[in-house]
Amino acid sequence: MQRTLGTMINRLFRISVIAFLAGGFILTFGQLAGVVIGDGAILVALENVLAVPTYVCAAIAGLLAFIEMYTSKPAEGSE
Repeated sequence: MQRTLGTMINRLFRISVIAFLAGGFILTFGQLAGVVIGDGAILVALENVLAVPTYVCAAIAGLLAFIEMYTSKPAEGSE
């Protein structure tokens, strides 16, 4: 049971890390493009659409990483 739970949490963690990294990448480089072009509407639109979901994915990844410490199998030789 614990192995199955640990595997599920690990997969969810990986998905949430990929999601927040992708969101952060799009947000950052989209804002950079908006600054280079000189269009403030792009900056505001990207913030409105991507900021909250990206922050939520980052928070979920952090919580899953914390939970994973308690569900993963300890390494051999550790106390």
